Amino acid sequence: MTPTCTCAICTQPTPEPMRSGGLDICFKCMNGGAAQAVQDRGWQLSYSESKHSTNGDSHYRVKAEGKLDTEIPFEVAVRPKTGILKVLGLFWGIKMPDPLFNQMVYATSSSGAAGANFLGDDGVQSAVMDLLGEQIDITIQSDGIHVHGQRKHDPFDQSRIELEMAVLLAHTRRYLDGEDSL
Repeated sequence: MTPTCTCAICTQPTPEPMRSGGLDICFKCMNGGAAQAVQDRGWQLSYSESKHSTNGDSHYRVKAEGKLDTEIPFEVAVRPKTGILKVLGLFWGIKMPDPLFNQMVYATSSSGAAGANFLGDDGVQSAVMDLLGEQIDITIQSDGIHVHGQRKHDPFDQSRIELEMAVLLAHTRRYLDGEDSL
């Protein structure tokens, strides 16, 4: 008999979990059901995207917010390391043991220790890198997780952003609950 795991988003048993952000995720949550599962847990997840055209180019903007049922006692801002952030990242920001994460991510926190501890989890880093792959910025603050971004030509992948937001919400909840192994 195959052991059954629990989905980190919907908390339902899943005999054949998939992985996202280092967490076991059921087929339904992995394939578009994450936003509803978050709502069912009493959390909130909203997503909006807009498109405007100028000189024949399409420009897309995205904004998503995730909120837990409690306040988050620290703030973390995560940005793709581009432009001036490449230079700033040489001297400031949270540093992780993973050189690829440090090369790609500029992160700051209102509490360096809490921010580094939270971002130090491999699963959190994975979810952050997946979101940054969508060319967005991430802010975790007292009222929740906020992402926003803009880009030309291609729309954002709503289900991917919702999934990774749900994964970050689950990681944040586990961190706040004091679970050692995220």
